[in-house]
Formats: sequence, structure tokens, C-alpha cells
Amino acid sequence: MRALRLDEIWWLVAPANPFKDQRTLAPYEQRLQQAVELTASHPYIHVSDLENVIHSFRTVKTLRHLKKHMAHIDLVWIAGMDIVHHFHHWENAADIVKTIPLAFFERPPLHQGTRRSALTQFAHIPQKRNAGSARHALKAPRILVFRRRHTVNQSATALRNGAAGATKG
Repeated sequence: MRALRLDEIWWLVAPANPFKDQRTLAPYEQRLQQAVELTASHPYIHVSDLENVIHSFRTVKTLRHLKKHMAHIDLVWIAGMDIVHHFHHWENAADIVKTIPLAFFERPPLHQGTRRSALTQFAHIPQKRNAGSARHALKAPRILVFRRRHTVNQSATALRNGAAGATKG
């Protein structure tokens, strides 16, 4: 939050993930409740069921809704760097990049070459690596990549599933 100078974070719990085996996902209501519990001590993080409410199963549809109904708010999409590898398969990925600035945070294990090759598809988009204070750079299209000395070596799915203690990398 400090690096991006954000006022708050909205965690939009997705009703489904087309890149995961739906049979292995916990039920939506359970995932939503777990997200609420994980963020209970962080008042600036708001867990939302927006995608379920607007019946959106695609990021681009959710972003269009947010931009239409919240045009006065500067939005940033925050994700783990691990999704970059399949991002180009997302529906209207190019539109997502044009619609909202993207902030990727590295999560181990991630090989340096993998990160570079994953972002090659966005070579035409201004990118800033090791983005420190990046508030000035938050207009789309923009991709920010954050590298941390201390990272949580656990996926959001593992955290929600209550996997034993996250390890720092």
C-alpha cells in the first residue's frame, strides 16, 4: 500500500477461476468468509463480493463495471507475479492492460528469466521495475513490478486453505 500510495485495497473474491480445477476450489461463500477473516485486522482492506453480485466471471467485465460506476477513482489492479505466465490467455488481456495500471508483486519461486519472458508480451507498455513510490505512474497503460526482499512464499489459495505458516523468502 505504501509503495503505491493507496488509500485502500479492495479484495474482489472471484466466483470462479478458469485456470484452476473448479473441483479443487473451496465453495465461493467459504472463500469469501476466509478472505474476510484474513483481513479482519487490516481496516484498509475491504473484501468484496462485487464479481458475484454483477455476475462477472471475467476480469475485463469487472473492470468495465468499476470504470463506469467509479470513474472518479484511480484504480490499480494488484496481483502476484505468478499470474503473468497465463495472463495473455485471459479474455481481452490487451483491454485489461489499457484499462487499468497493473502492479505485480513477485512471489517466490520465480526465476528472473521467467519474469522477463512473461512480461515480453507487454513490451509496448511502459514498465517500471522495483517501483518504489509509484503513485505518479498510475495511469494506464502502465505495468509496475515490485521485488521484495521479504516475500510470503505461499499462494492466496494456500493462505485461505489455512496452510501451515507462510515462510518468508
